[in-house]
Amino acid sequence: MKKGLMIATIIIQLFVAVLNSGATRSLAELTAFLLIVALFLERAPRPSSRQTSSL
Repeated sequence: MKKGLMIATIIIQLFVAVLNSGATRSLAELTAFLLIVALFLERAPRPSSRQTSSL
């Protein structure tokens, strides 16, 4: 659900950027870009910490 909400927000931001100009368009493009980066970072696999066993 969280992923779907972020994708919907990105689409809305891009729609706002297409319809407006000036500062509003720039802010909409910036927020859409930042949301895409956040979505990518959330999806990226995190390296697992390796535990060493003591012998």
